[in-house]
Amino acid sequence: MIDRGEAPGCSVAVAVGGQVVWSEGFGWAENAPTYDPSHKLPGAGFLATAEDLARFGAALLRPGMLSEPGRAELFRPVPLADGTATEFALGFRVKDDDGRRLLHQPGGGIGISAWLFVYPDDDVVVALLSNVPTGPVGGATRKAITDAFFAAMSEPEGPGQ
Repeated sequence: MIDRGEAPGCSVAVAVGGQVVWSEGFGWAENAPTYDPSHKLPGAGFLATAEDLARFGAALLRPGMLSEPGRAELFRPVPLADGTATEFALGFRVKDDDGRRLLHQPGGGIGISAWLFVYPDDDVVVALLSNVPTGPVGGATRKAITDAFFAAMSEPEGPGQ
């Protein structure tokens, strides 16, 4: 799935049905410069583990954190003023991923790279974090992880059985 020897320090967590079902750290670590992200706290700069981020994504899919109208608005792509469709919602980017609706949002900064992937129709959330700003937290890494989970979920006994 992932070449753990080549990957910079990554942490991955996957939530299915609102529960974290897999979490793993792998790769090598790289020290980042000392940095205080507190100036970004209104919109970023929070400290969290991959499991924290996966739980947050899973909570967005359930009643309690947001109202149903609020959740629909958060995930609805916003068109341009002239009506042109975009892939940008109020809180996430929205796209089709091999026939699955995917909501995703990257983040990063000095010494970090992060991405939250939410498949709302499948009730699957993948959180990828790296201690390297150019870490492989999107693209092929996300695809390898989600493809493996969706394949396991399509088996009669489900993942981890």
